[in-house]
Amino acid sequence: MTSFDVGYLGKFEIRTYHNILPDEERLVLRNKGALNLRKISGAPGLQTYPNLHLLHEESDYLINKVREKVEIENEVLRSWINYTDHYCSYEFWHNHNMPDFHEFTCVYMIENPENVGTWFKYNDKIYKSKCPTNSAITFSKRLNHTVPPDVTKPRYSLAIDFHR
Repeated sequence: MTSFDVGYLGKFEIRTYHNILPDEERLVLRNKGALNLRKISGAPGLQTYPNLHLLHEESDYLINKVREKVEIENEVLRSWINYTDHYCSYEFWHNHNMPDFHEFTCVYMIENPENVGTWFKYNDKIYKSKCPTNSAITFSKRLNHTVPPDVTKPRYSLAIDFHR
C-alpha cells in the first residue's frame, strides 16, 4: 500500500488542504453532527443523514466555509458526518459517480487524532492518504474510496458532494 499527502492517481487529481476552520467552529460542527449520528440502513458505521447543511443554519454556514477553503464554487448538494472508532470501524468501497454531482467530492477531517485519511483503490492497488484533524481532501467522484478500517480512536469526518 502507498501513503501520500497530495498527488495524482492516474487521471484522478487528489488535493489536501490544511487549517480549514478555527477550533471553536470545528467543534461546533462536530457537536451538532454528533447529535444526529445513527446507524442508517445500507450505510456503514454511524452517520448523519446527507442533509446536514439543511438542518441548522450554523451547520450550513460552516459547511460552506469548508467548501470555500477547498476552492469549490458549486453549491452543496449533500453533506453528512461519519463516525468511526475501534468499536465502529468498517471498510465500504464506493464512489460518488452520479450524473448530478460535481466532478470533485470532499472529505473534511473534523477530528482525526491518528491522521488516517481516506483510502483509495485504483488499478487494484490501495492508496492511503494522510489527513490530520482540520484538513480536507478533494478527489474525483469516480474514484473508489473507503473510510480506513483500522481506525482505533474516535474519528469524525464530514463528506460533501456538490451540485454539478
